[in-house]
Amino acid sequence: MLDNSPRGKFNEGVLCAEFVGGFGNHIFQFASTFGIAKSKNMTVIIKSDSFLSKVFKINVTFSKNEKFCKQQKSRNEKYPATYDPSLRQFNSSNSFRLGTYLQSWKYFDEHENALRNHLTFRGHIIKTATNIIKQILTKYSISRANVTLVGVHIRRGDMVNNKQGFAVATPEYLSKAVDYFLNKYKNVIFIVASNGLEWAKQNMPGNIRVEYVHEKRTIDMATLSSCDHTIMTVGTFSWWCAWLAGGEVVYFSRPAVKGTWWDKRINMRDHFYSHWIGIP
Repeated sequence: MLDNSPRGKFNEGVLCAEFVGGFGNHIFQFASTFGIAKSKNMTVIIKSDSFLSKVFKINVTFSKNEKFCKQQKSRNEKYPATYDPSLRQFNSSNSFRLGTYLQSWKYFDEHENALRNHLTFRGHIIKTATNIIKQILTKYSISRANVTLVGVHIRRGDMVNNKQGFAVATPEYLSKAVDYFLNKYKNVIFIVASNGLEWAKQNMPGNIRVEYVHEKRTIDMATLSSCDHTIMTVGTFSWWCAWLAGGEVVYFSRPAVKGTWWDKRINMRDHFYSHWIGIP
């Protein structure tokens, strides 16, 4: 639904999603705003030109009126990857902007099915991802029904030597994560996307069936989310590849350098699902 009015019927009971950071951050911000709004029977508004609306079949209220959300009071979390129950404690007849990173599944888990309907890739994106998968299966002369695809996202780039305390995954972690799936499933093919592709090629374990994709970030995420299971490294892009894919998830269980800014702001139980598998 598109709202063109300067105020219209959205004078109260509205939560505005604010987007900062990258692709994965945006998804967390939408998902958490959606989950809190859904639990309080409120309307969600996002900007009509938001990046996410071009990627997913999101069906909430879109607004061209930028002033409306900017005029609302802001409610901010205490820490970016720690669930803050006080963020929900407000009168639902009022309107607010929610910030900032909201990186906890606890904000939206109770409305997962509804959220998945919104986070469905648009047709042209999933078509490209499907073709990539088909090409890989053709290369190995195997049908989709007879293969286990494990999506692997390896975050490098800005995470390498960062000053906030984000810890990049090691070759040893990748080896352990790969072994987990090889020991459990047959006919495994690993599909890797990374913003440090050369490092990934040099450090993924040898003697495995592995393919690399390097497309637009939307295509990379759609391809990895089309897999059966996921190996995460660090960052929210990995997180959402895993969530969208479903299946088993292995994550890097030491994503923060001890004592750093990030270490003090991430609660592992709030950020990672308990059924996901942490490997150091």
